[in-house]
Amino acid sequence: MHKSLIFKVITTIYSIIGIVLISIVIAILVNVFRNDGIPFITDTDYLIYEPCPEPTGKFENISINDVLKDISEELTINEVLIIDASSENIYNKGHLVNAISIPYSFLDTIDKEKANKLVNLRPKRIYVYGNLDNDLSLGKLLAGEIASLGLNNIYWISSDYNEIKKYFVTKK
Repeated sequence: MHKSLIFKVITTIYSIIGIVLISIVIAILVNVFRNDGIPFITDTDYLIYEPCPEPTGKFENISINDVLKDISEELTINEVLIIDASSENIYNKGHLVNAISIPYSFLDTIDKEKANKLVNLRPKRIYVYGNLDNDLSLGKLLAGEIASLGLNNIYWISSDYNEIKKYFVTKK
């Protein structure tokens, strides 16, 4: 009786393997003869990492020196909004004068409450900068996201982060 049970299990396993192999062969044959079949070898490289889509809003690049010039010659500090896209920890170590903190996250968009506050402030210009291990992309990404909200006159401070840091105020 023990041998017959083992025989039935082995027979069942072979039947399952046979059905899977027949299914694979049929699928390959159907794919080969279809006009819109899936290619077995792709013409382009497969991207293992698919980057997140970039925000579509339009913004301009500006240097920190031009920002300071704008504020001193054309606009008052109350007519502009300066946004630091760095983490709270980096922001608390130092930031530009009157800069507000809106930490940028690759996974989360700006929530509606923050977006409405930005719209209601009605600044003449919005300057954005940020740092992630000396990578300015945080500010650039946040500038694009803010611009995609429909706000105009968005500027990304594209100067080297160490250049921007020269004008920081620090909290004690």
